[in-house]
Amino acid sequence: EIIQYLFDHGANLQMINEEIINYLKQHYDFDLLKLLVKNNFDINQKDKRGCLLLNDIISHGDMNELAKGLIDCGADVNIKDRYGKDTPLMYSIKSKNKEMVQYLLEHGADLQMDNDIIVEYIKFYHTDSNILKLLIDHGFNINQTDSLNEYLLNHFIIHHNNEIVKDLINYGTDVNIKDYEFGNISLIYAIKEKNLEIVQYIIDHGSEIHYFNKNGESPLFYAI
Repeated sequence: EIIQYLFDHGANLQMINEEIINYLKQHYDFDLLKLLVKNNFDINQKDKRGCLLLNDIISHGDMNELAKGLIDCGADVNIKDRYGKDTPLMYSIKSKNKEMVQYLLEHGADLQMDNDIIVEYIKFYHTDSNILKLLIDHGFNINQTDSLNEYLLNHFIIHHNNEIVKDLINYGTDVNIKDYEFGNISLIYAIKEKNLEIVQYIIDHGSEIHYFNKNGESPLFYAI
């Protein structure tokens, strides 16, 4: 009531924006948040470091209710950080926060906006199967390459992550998609890594055995 009284008598939010942002980062107070928004507090503004409140809250890892509250109060789920790269969804993927990935997707997070960056983060942060499945269920293209033209399937074959490789195949990734440099398919990658388990799994899921890459080399060539 005191805060509302001050607002009613001309208290200027803009003079204490930084203090408000810092307070919200440290305390979950949804009633205060709603009151601030009602009185024209901009929840999409950046702090002095150029960081967004929603992204900072998500990165914290254990403040999902406050993050959801920000979204419910109108925080932009597709706004990018100070570098013009990462959205709240990407911060959730980086922190392996399945709950927030799901909430953001259900509230309008755009998967198509930066699909290649999402591919990079899945690779770099070793996204677990549950988050991967969530992304796919909401339209994520698992046959998309990253900025280095690398496919997820080939990346995880190279790094011997058999669980994710199998998940990707089960979720519908194309086992016969060709890489950009040599035209190699995933079977060739698995053979080069001497990963018999994945070689068998890929073949069982429709890999071309009698295939030749740009150099005229077949899977058998790499197996010998």
